[in-house]
Amino acid sequence: MRARESRELRAELKTHAFRPLPVRQRGIPKAGGKVRYLGINTIRDRVVQASLKLVLEPIFEVGG
Repeated sequence: MRARESRELRAELKTHAFRPLPVRQRGIPKAGGKVRYLGINTIRDRVVQASLKLVLEPIFEVGG
């Protein structure tokens, strides 16, 4: 993610304007003719998820 995009994303998060994009679905063929669907998040959504995980994980960590 580029610096400009990172700044824009941070501003969206601070102003509560961030909205995740729809997840892309891709079908993976399985044996017997069935299809398994995978959801693929955008890079921006993955960055936000990882950031939230870093903030929330220590708060809800069991033990320690």
